[in-house]
Amino acid sequence: LDNIHKRFQEQDQDTWEAQQECSKPEIGGAVFKSWSRQRYGIKWWSPDPMLGPIYQGVDFGGGTSPFAANWYQVLVKDMYWWGIDQARTDEPQKLLKAGTRVCFDEIYKAEMGNNVLGEYVKRKEEQWKSTYPEFKVERRFVDPANKASRHDWYAIGLKTQFLCTRSIPEQIRTCNTILKEDLFVYDANNVKMFPLEAESYHYPEKRAGTEYDPEIPVDDFNHTMSNFRYTMENLKYLERRGSIIGNIPKFGDRIHKTAPKNP
Repeated sequence: LDNIHKRFQEQDQDTWEAQQECSKPEIGGAVFKSWSRQRYGIKWWSPDPMLGPIYQGVDFGGGTSPFAANWYQVLVKDMYWWGIDQARTDEPQKLLKAGTRVCFDEIYKAEMGNNVLGEYVKRKEEQWKSTYPEFKVERRFVDPANKASRHDWYAIGLKTQFLCTRSIPEQIRTCNTILKEDLFVYDANNVKMFPLEAESYHYPEKRAGTEYDPEIPVDDFNHTMSNFRYTMENLKYLERRGSIIGNIPKFGDRIHKTAPKNP
């Protein structure tokens, strides 16, 4: 019994369930072991600013490397929404808790300059403003190492920032905590590349004669995953300092009120 207790404490929940309980498939070196489209997918999201502040995560591309930008809304209240397998005529059944990050839109393009893509972002946001005049992006989080791209965007009125640790393992731990606490969903209608990359995001295999860091995922097909890491880590930083707009539970708070039905 002592050995079982020790093994349980040493393993994450997904590995325990796969290897010890045999209650789910083994998913090897996956970074986000809890990921599934059914668990995190919703449809027909409408980013009404009254539901919470909106943020953007950006991974700048270059040449054939894609530019990936995603918009995230942080909910200020519990509510129900349509799950990925529901019809529009159904009553919304999926509970979205206060503090949930809703990834509701996406741009994924390659072989375009920073200014062209910046203008594309502005046009996309103008489309949302035509529906919600008060729609605005509170902050944009990007890799601080890409100074040239940040300066290009600043010149066209898109201010970016990065406030927290750049440690990839720490950012991944933050993302996994958010996923395991069901504080993340994505709109399957507008967000296409994010789930594809989340499913394939993995750690490298150990090979004789090669050096690698087992805590750093393979740097390929991970552009939305990068902006996801940037955004979630920066939001955690802001929440801990009380800088998030609205009454949102502190990061890691598992206590949530039961929401009324909200078709």
